[in-house]
Amino acid sequence: MLKEQVEALLQENIILKRAVGIQHERQKESEERNQELQHLKQMVTQYQEQLRTLEGRSVGDVSSEQAMKEKEEKEKDSKLQVQTACWIRFLPVYSLFQHMSLSQNDNDII
Repeated sequence: MLKEQVEALLQENIILKRAVGIQHERQKESEERNQELQHLKQMVTQYQEQLRTLEGRSVGDVSSEQAMKEKEEKEKDSKLQVQTACWIRFLPVYSLFQHMSLSQNDNDII
């Protein structure tokens, strides 16, 4: 009986370690997203300033600035695609964690 209790505790320990690891990854991703959000907010402010500046320039200058802006937007879109790919990659891990939690809760009930 004691052996069974030790084995059960070891299994719970393994599950908890996995859960802590997953939670740590989520926290890290959340911090990265918050940093990216702050960076994007700064970029919006810069774009607004550039827009005000461009309103006073000639059409030729505006065209080159527009090309630069489009390039920056493409880079931003690329970053968003990478973030989406990361979420898609971690979704199965999250599902596994939920499944393990549900399984553990079912064992607690029994």
